Amino acid sequence: MDNYLVDRETLGQFVDALIKAKYESQPVDTTKLREDAIRVLDARISNAVFSDLDSLQLAELSHLLDDEEATETTFQNFFAKSNINLEQKITDVFATFRNEFLGGVNA
Repeated sequence: MDNYLVDRETLGQFVDALIKAKYESQPVDTTKLREDAIRVLDARISNAVFSDLDSLQLAELSHLLDDEEATETTFQNFFAKSNINLEQKITDVFATFRNEFLGGVNA
């Protein structure tokens, strides 16, 4: 099972909207394109978030991921303490990905 910082359904909806916008008037088999785009988008989000963590923070996060009692609030507190604004990072990645996917078109 894949782990996503943003749930797969949300990533899929975002990618579906981009595909529809880009290929609106063209019939296209979107299955592989969609899956590839979701994987790339998820990887970029992960990179944007995790690249700002130092080795101690990564170790702490790894411990939290192994903790079955860790809640969403636990992770929110971890990222807040680590000075990582998840919402902003994810928004920035979505905007960059959208721009690249659509070829710079502001649709």
